[in-house]
Amino acid sequence: ILVVDVVEGVCSQTITNLRKAIDEGLSIILVLNKIDKLVSELGLGDLEVHKHLLELVDSVNAALSGALSARIIEEFGEKGEENEDLLETLYQRHMLDPLRDNVIFGAAYDGWGFSLDDFTGIVAKKFGFKKEVVKNYLWGEFYYDSKNKKITTKPKTDDGKPMFVQFILQNIFQIYDKIKYEKNVETIEKMATKLNIKIPSSYLKNIANDW
Repeated sequence: ILVVDVVEGVCSQTITNLRKAIDEGLSIILVLNKIDKLVSELGLGDLEVHKHLLELVDSVNAALSGALSARIIEEFGEKGEENEDLLETLYQRHMLDPLRDNVIFGAAYDGWGFSLDDFTGIVAKKFGFKKEVVKNYLWGEFYYDSKNKKITTKPKTDDGKPMFVQFILQNIFQIYDKIKYEKNVETIEKMATKLNIKIPSSYLKNIANDW
C-alpha cells in the first residue's frame, strides 16, 4: 500500500517505497490521502480538486516508470530498444489507474476511503446504465448529459462538471459541509436516511451541543 499525501504530492519517500515494492515484486495499491485538506487547507473548488487528483496520479505513474527503468538498467544494463519494450510491458502491468481498482481516494483521519467501484453500482442504478459501462467514465473528462441521457467527452453547458466531480466529489464535499462545518443535525439525519446509514444519537447530540 503506497500512501501519498495529496497536499504534499510525490516526494522522495514515495520514490523509495515504489522502488522497494518493485524490488520485492509486490503489487501496488495507491492511496491518495487527505483529500479533504485540498478544500479545507488549500481552498480548492471541486473542479480544481479533480484536476489536482488527475495530475497527481500521472505524477505517481511517472515516478513508477522511473523506478522501473532504474531497476531494468540495474539488472540488464543499457540495451536501448530491448529495455524500452521491457519497460512498457512492466509499466502496463503495474500502472496505477482508478479504473483498475488499484487507486483508493480517502481521508484516513476521518476514517473513509473509496475506489471507483464503490460508486459504480450507485450511479449505474440511478441512471439505468450497465455497471461495467459506467465505471469507464467515472475517471477523466467525461460528462453526463442529463437532457439526452448520454455520456459525452465535452460538457453541454458552461457549468458542466466531469462525472467524477458530479457524482462523487460533490456528494463528499456536501457531507463535509453539513457535518463538519455547518453541523446541521436535521440535514445530517435526512442525508443518513437517504444513504441508509445509522448515525449514533450520541454523535448527533455532540453536534448539537457544539452548535
